[in-house]
Amino acid sequence: MAALAAISIALAGCSIFERNSPSSEQFMLVPQPVTAHKGASLGSVVVRRVLVQRPYDTRSFVYHTTNGQWRVDAYNGFLADPSDMIGDAMARALEGSGRFSLVTTAIVAVPTDLAAEVVVESFHSDYTDPSKPVAVVRMRAYLLERNKGSAVRTVLEGSATQAIASASPGAVADSLSVAVAKAIDQLISQLPKTASVAAAAGG
Repeated sequence: MAALAAISIALAGCSIFERNSPSSEQFMLVPQPVTAHKGASLGSVVVRRVLVQRPYDTRSFVYHTTNGQWRVDAYNGFLADPSDMIGDAMARALEGSGRFSLVTTAIVAVPTDLAAEVVVESFHSDYTDPSKPVAVVRMRAYLLERNKGSAVRTVLEGSATQAIASASPGAVADSLSVAVAKAIDQLISQLPKTASVAAAAGG
């Protein structure tokens, strides 16, 4: 991370990188709630701690700039770790989907039929085209059957982009929130439609 933090590159022509006296702002990830999805109940599930791959596991905003260069914002970012915020968003979305009888997180020691392991592969703002910046989120979820030695039942993939409305840290945070919600909704739409997973997990 120290090596990554040293990569600080200004992007010409984009005001978000040209503030003379940068102010420090911090935000929370606030994805919109996921609506209900059709399908049978899959039983109970625990959302384990989300793994956010480097360099996106920092609270600071990460920008992909021109010529394939990267920049970490020294002033603006999130109040909490991306893994915690995305894990909370995932748990709320699974509960809101109506596809599970119980949704819990790893901090609660409750036996469940299934476990969800989530890996975030991209979580950044893309300014490679300064005229059309977008928030980029890509994640993969593994649904595991806990009574079968955590055998992988299915793999879900979600990816999304969201236009960044203005050259402000708040706009970056808002766009990342929308992109996270889209990616999670995409994951949930790929869940099995039948209760076969729950039946197998329940023995």
